[in-house]
Amino acid sequence: MTVNSKDALMAAGIRGEFFESMARAPQHYLRLATRIQSRTAVEQFRFLGHLPSMRQMLSDGRRIQTLAVESYDVASEVYECTCSATRSEFDDDQTGQIRARVQEMAQAAATFKDYEISQLLIHGDEAGYNSYDGVPFFSASHESFESGAQDNTQTSAAATGTQPTVAEFQEALATAIQRILGFKDDRGNMLNLAPTGLVAVVPPNMYMVALTALGGTVIAATDNVLKGAADLIVMPWLVSETAEWYLLKADTPICPFIWLDRDPIEFEARERGSDSAFYSETYVWGARDRHKMTYGRWSGAVKHTFT
Repeated sequence: MTVNSKDALMAAGIRGEFFESMARAPQHYLRLATRIQSRTAVEQFRFLGHLPSMRQMLSDGRRIQTLAVESYDVASEVYECTCSATRSEFDDDQTGQIRARVQEMAQAAATFKDYEISQLLIHGDEAGYNSYDGVPFFSASHESFESGAQDNTQTSAAATGTQPTVAEFQEALATAIQRILGFKDDRGNMLNLAPTGLVAVVPPNMYMVALTALGGTVIAATDNVLKGAADLIVMPWLVSETAEWYLLKADTPICPFIWLDRDPIEFEARERGSDSAFYSETYVWGARDRHKMTYGRWSGAVKHTFT
């Protein structure tokens, strides 16, 4: 790295490097979560009952039907990532390691919300990881007024243990699609969801099987009718979930996850002229974000477990 390129990393230069690197990183949460701009420390999410079906207006005029309300409170949280280098390390860096460190910080910041979604998926069937209806996000006990009990979990056997074949994954996918399409609203009416905007989220060990199941034109000498039925995302943080995968519907007004966006991510540098540089000859760079990733509509998600 030349002296001029080092100077370019100072202040505005290093900030630009950070945000350019962030923009290049994959950020699946932008699709899987509904962004809610927050203006307070705590937001109350009110999930109104679905509007009733259209009906012919008769001589008695409109029939007013009230909406059931379910709600829960969500508080935003502050997250940070900070690194430092001595002035000597900065001045002596001839291989671009400082720049690489900033780029790695940007990637960590960009993918953190994806990591949060992976944790919500992993723990979604546990007590305390509840949906707005008061039961775990993945549960056989989702019930809202006249809907009856509904289940967004399913299991099936894999002949080789917990690692499915392509055919087994396709069968699980078809069942999961049917399950999402069969969910009802709080009045017992079908949600009228279309088989669009579907995303299969899988752990690394299941990636190639899912890729073949969703992308192959012909499988076992048979036309693949499920080709393109869902997009595919592999999340590395699901490495411990070797037998589970998830089908999400990501094109509804309220997605399976909600991103409560309180303060957008910001980046600050304390370099030449700062107190830390003067007193300890240390340059410091830090990112800060205030948000909360939480559960949205459970009816847009199905968890499948191979046994």
